[in-house]
Amino acid sequence: MGGILAQTDGSRKGVFLALTVSGLVFGFLHVMLNITLNMSAAEMVQVMAKTLEAGMMGFVIGAVYLATKNIWAAAILHGGVDYALMAIAEIFGQELNGYVDTESNLGSAGIQALIVIGKKYSHDRCNPHRK
Repeated sequence: MGGILAQTDGSRKGVFLALTVSGLVFGFLHVMLNITLNMSAAEMVQVMAKTLEAGMMGFVIGAVYLATKNIWAAAILHGGVDYALMAIAEIFGQELNGYVDTESNLGSAGIQALIVIGKKYSHDRCNPHRK
């Protein structure tokens, strides 16, 4: 993120670009261990959706860092989100065994992708005062 920021003029557009790119890299790094050469179409859709999902969190973590100039604030946020996800999974008896469900078909993977994208879109549409 810092490298991209250094190449921009510090404008809002430059900051947004840096957060977006670093967020997508963050998201990809969270799913890259699940990528194989013989993945089905459903698994690839899940990888893309999970990259976007984790990328949005990476965007937020990056924004927290830029706002606070404190790496510990970003690290605590990341750890807190991970802890909350693990606690919720434990409460509901779910396993966190990875980002890609190899048993999923293309239809359900597509629905998962639409849910991830829809969450972001509906949040923006339902909050008209947000700029």
